[in-house]
Amino acid sequence: MGLQKELPELVNAGIISEDTAGRIRHYYRDKQATTSASRSIAAFAIIGATLVGLGIILIVAHNWDQFDRFTKSVFSFLPLVLGQVFCGFALFKKQPSTAFREGSATFLLLAVGATISLISQVYHIMGGLSGFLLTWALLALPIIYVMRSSMSALFYLIGITAYASDIGYWTYPNTPPFLYLPLFAAVIPFYVYRIRKSPGSNFNGFLHWFVPLSFIICLGAFSFDKEELMYVAYLSLFGLCYLLGRLINTAVLPRILNGYRLTGISGTVIILLILSFQDSWNDINRDLLTGTYPLRSLEMLFVTIITFAAAYACVKASAIKAINWQKPFAHIFWVFLFIFILGAAIPVAGFALVNLLVLLTGILIVREGAEEGHLGILNFGMLVVAALVTCRFFDSHLPFFVRGILFMLVGAGFIAANVITIKNRRKNES
Repeated sequence: MGLQKELPELVNAGIISEDTAGRIRHYYRDKQATTSASRSIAAFAIIGATLVGLGIILIVAHNWDQFDRFTKSVFSFLPLVLGQVFCGFALFKKQPSTAFREGSATFLLLAVGATISLISQVYHIMGGLSGFLLTWALLALPIIYVMRSSMSALFYLIGITAYASDIGYWTYPNTPPFLYLPLFAAVIPFYVYRIRKSPGSNFNGFLHWFVPLSFIICLGAFSFDKEELMYVAYLSLFGLCYLLGRLINTAVLPRILNGYRLTGISGTVIILLILSFQDSWNDINRDLLTGTYPLRSLEMLFVTIITFAAAYACVKASAIKAINWQKPFAHIFWVFLFIFILGAAIPVAGFALVNLLVLLTGILIVREGAEEGHLGILNFGMLVVAALVTCRFFDSHLPFFVRGILFMLVGAGFIAANVITIKNRRKNES
């Protein structure tokens, strides 16, 4: 698309002829039409396979009680056999067809889950939700690699996230979902393969969202009696997400599909706003800094691993100049580490420093937006400042008159910043 915008300038400069420019436009128009058609076919094939699978399950379920055990067993394995036939056909006869391959893999993955549940019901095999999800995930994993199916990878991530949530959040007593870690690691090679093979694929955009969200959701399941340390773990994780979003080449995808950067930014702001309340610091256990048990806790292990990973990503991003000191979300995680140590001992210091950190972050974002003439970035920075002012509105003892003045100042800042940026942009364009 960038080359097409340059064509008139290249023609006027005499670098290429009008005929050459026309052929270039024709090439990109045909390429775009072919790509759009392939994506539509793939999407409809996946939806169709999903609906057919669900329809078969509903029809069989409607007549289920009238069948004997043998018939029930046959019907239980029928979707699985059909799914394998479709996948075999896709592998050996329709290899280039992404639509058929993704659709077949999706059908087989759903058939695996249906067969497990039906056989369990027919033969009265007892078990819980976590056992069912774990079995399903283990059987679904080969489908991802054999069929090279991104849609199966998305379903797999949803499944292992639900499995970890069931063990770590929903079932009492909670236990750490340790098996989630190797299950999560098992899909990463396929994810890396997809990034290298087709960086511009929309499926990769979805994986850029599902991979970080899965780990973000499940990280809290590893926390028990040292929950305060998870503030550090999560801020390091969001810092790592933001840095990976800067390192991964997502320039070929729409900005909305860069899940790493968006989860990193939004998660960091949310955690800092929570900690901008003094009660959050008052609730931190003062014994956290004494004794050796916190250092040997599971929470500290995650803090150490994730913080070192974020620091390594920060060094790599700095080396290729993907970040600089003006990118606050690349540095907040290690700044907060010192604030947390100080705030755990002196709560008012943590409260004050986090408020200062949020305010400074908002100002740096506004500055970046103003320099780039990007209204979206500029307004996001103003939103961060406005969110901080709103938080202080509820927990401060300032008179309502003063609070009203603060809101007016923030609103005036919104208007002034946008007007100045628009004027500068017009001046540069003219």
